[in-house]
Amino acid sequence: MAKTWTWISGISRDGLSLSRAALILAACATTLSGCGEESPAAPKAVVGDSPLLALTPTEYNNTVRELLALPSDGTTWPELPTDVAALVPVRATGEGTFGTKAPNVPPWPWPLTAESGVDGFEGIAQGQSTSAYRVEQLQRAAMTYAAYALVSPVFFTCDAQVWAKLDKAAQQDCAHKSVVRLSQRAYRRPLSSDERTRLETFFAANWADSTAHEAIVLTLAGVLQSPAFLYRQESGETALAVGKVRPLSSWEMASRLSYLLWDSMPDAALFAAASKDELATQAQVQAQAER
Repeated sequence: MAKTWTWISGISRDGLSLSRAALILAACATTLSGCGEESPAAPKAVVGDSPLLALTPTEYNNTVRELLALPSDGTTWPELPTDVAALVPVRATGEGTFGTKAPNVPPWPWPLTAESGVDGFEGIAQGQSTSAYRVEQLQRAAMTYAAYALVSPVFFTCDAQVWAKLDKAAQQDCAHKSVVRLSQRAYRRPLSSDERTRLETFFAANWADSTAHEAIVLTLAGVLQSPAFLYRQESGETALAVGKVRPLSSWEMASRLSYLLWDSMPDAALFAAASKDELATQAQVQAQAER
């Protein structure tokens, strides 16, 4: 199964048409031991252990853009609030020609180092590695994109236009709910009780020691550096395991579909299907793949 998925993800990113990818996906995504061996009503499953996959540079940038719902043209991203500018790492192309000032570069996409890959393909566990330099890259990117949450059209759960005019308690309540909602989308699944507790504790500490905007940025920077955001992990439904075979949860299937076909996080329709556990059969997966 792992080899099947590696093959599918590799060829789909190397030019396989969306219609062919959807057909292969519908045939293979839900099988226990290969392609086309189950009835349409059979549940999806993984075989044995599923490797921990880091988001590729392309997946990372696409995911950040979709998470913030900002344009694909980084030069058109909105200006940041002036009070968080000091938190954002300065990016420039280097020294300008003949000593002139170096031009600033757009905030997106972030120039992450390419993966070493396997046989020319990225997104394969054996071709992924980390380094101190990559950790630094991810930290700088996280601080930048956490700040851009403040100007994202999908961040605030209250009216963003009046948020700054709310009293401190109302601001904190809205900021807290907004951070939790974005974190769940960043993790591409509901938060566990432990994750929610840690997030709320971290946010409360930042709120007590920082300005409102700074508290949001510092908290979200932690979210964007967490393993749950940077990696795709498939644990499966352990309670339904048959030997080493574990059915994928609908949340895991949503990510498997979206990163295979789009190199990005699930869209609203996939999230909605996952929340209703409607990615549990081959027919349901096929319908989403064809969509």
